[in-house]
Amino acid sequence: MTNPLQPASRHWKQWLWRALLGLILLLMFLSLIGPLMSWPLTDESTYLLQARQMAQGLLPYRDFYDFVTPGSQFIGSLFFRLNGFSLIGIRLLVVIGWLLELLMLYTMGKNHLPKPWLNLLLAFLWLTDSRYPVFQHHFWSGLVALGAVFMSWRYLQSLYNGKAQPRWIALSGILCATTFWFTQSLGILLTGALTAFSLLHCFLHERELQGVGYRQVKNQAVLARWLREWGRFGALPWLAMHGLCILTLITLGIWPDFVRDTIQWLAEGHYNQTSVLGYYPTFHQEFVETIKPFLDGVPFPAALLFIFRFPIALHLFLIGALPILGILGMGYALPNRFHYRLLQRQDDELLLLWLCGTALIISTMSYSTSMHITSNGGIAFLLGAVVLARFLNRRPKLEKLMQPLIGGFYGLLLLGAVTGSLTMLLWGSWLSPTQTMPQPLLYTDPNTSGPQMVQLLNHLHEANEQKRSVFIFSESPSLYLVGGYQNATRFVLIIPQYTSAPQIKEIMRDLEKNKPLLIVDDMTMHSLLKDPRFAQYSASQLTIPALSEFLSTHYTLQASYGRYGVFRRNQN
Repeated sequence: MTNPLQPASRHWKQWLWRALLGLILLLMFLSLIGPLMSWPLTDESTYLLQARQMAQGLLPYRDFYDFVTPGSQFIGSLFFRLNGFSLIGIRLLVVIGWLLELLMLYTMGKNHLPKPWLNLLLAFLWLTDSRYPVFQHHFWSGLVALGAVFMSWRYLQSLYNGKAQPRWIALSGILCATTFWFTQSLGILLTGALTAFSLLHCFLHERELQGVGYRQVKNQAVLARWLREWGRFGALPWLAMHGLCILTLITLGIWPDFVRDTIQWLAEGHYNQTSVLGYYPTFHQEFVETIKPFLDGVPFPAALLFIFRFPIALHLFLIGALPILGILGMGYALPNRFHYRLLQRQDDELLLLWLCGTALIISTMSYSTSMHITSNGGIAFLLGAVVLARFLNRRPKLEKLMQPLIGGFYGLLLLGAVTGSLTMLLWGSWLSPTQTMPQPLLYTDPNTSGPQMVQLLNHLHEANEQKRSVFIFSESPSLYLVGGYQNATRFVLIIPQYTSAPQIKEIMRDLEKNKPLLIVDDMTMHSLLKDPRFAQYSASQLTIPALSEFLSTHYTLQASYGRYGVFRRNQN
């Protein structure tokens, strides 16, 4: 009931603020619709397909190929066993994971960021993370790695409060080892970062305890302290977790297959042959593509669309620049303090965040898309906000502009998120649910229309009716996923210079043996010529002659749907 003593103007202001808040929440919900229901792309559909296969009782590496450790597929298979196959459901699980990340970053950031900056960081991270409710191994390994760092941070807090609780070190060790079983490279880098931090932490504490200078600290005392604390409570659980995972693979009888796919294939260098070991060239390609139409002399009326593209471009730029600012800015401050013997025990938190945040960002260097940086860059985003806040706090005139800047920035980020989602909704095509695809999906491939995709799925359904297999070449596992078609091989990604010669021989043996009724060529080779990972190769090197010969000998092109060509096996 309205208070009669309350001024009418205040009453209307309250309703105005409520309406504004409701509009913002509605827009945030709208910004999620497109990403949650979008057609699964190559990486996500691969892991969703493998998770569903595991839920059906198939074994990784023996029944399907992948070069990463199986943690993501295990989580997906557990979800599908409990809930049934649901693309939107498992993406909502990823959203819950993003919220858990925000909670951990908020908790660790409270000591280092003023409230306005912390709120701005959380808004930026939410609008960034919500663009990528994508089920893939980078997200899960990034989440578990952040959990390992958070547990080490909790140990530092207990130590500062005079009640050291080693259980946090044990949990950190377990999560650090678990990170490896989602993504090998990140697990190795995080192990190195946490080991370096724990040694530096023991060094600083021994210096403080003994009341001596940096040069007087004895290495034996540091090592003894490390073995007593981090070695016993951290390294032993770390080893136990690895031992448990290895024992599980041996018990399932897939240890040799695991070694062949995840160790031998990587050691032979096939992944390195198709990687770009650089941060700027790969990520900023997305930013340039966003603004490129306006750099090419677009006529004035069309240039007005830049009003909507600008927030997206700004968002992409910050995804790429803010983590590097955090790593380099903090990377200058902390070593500088150590050099001048000013580094204190109270700097432990930032030292932990800097070392582990750097490891997480380095893990994105092989192919740093905005999604990859978002998955692994949470700590670096936090450090970037700390560096910016400290810079402005030393400049009172700039600090006065914080409120209007934050308000404008909130608006731009939200506009960018809503614009991106609306673009998908307006230019995409809704594919209705089918027996094998129980939920509607938003299809947005510019090279193939929604009706063409429906025709393709209906065409492939003939193989299911005849209980025959199909083979999809080379980067469209989503067709297996939504259509429920039986794959003629254990491979879903067959890419020249990436797929090894022994793997191609295995694929050809499977095709000769299983004789798939239909083979789909998704014309991926045309896009590989524009991919920076394959820029070193000529067009002739991006072909697989054995497969081309097999196709021309035993199959005939039956129909084309956009970029997809469907070949049917000859009668003879």
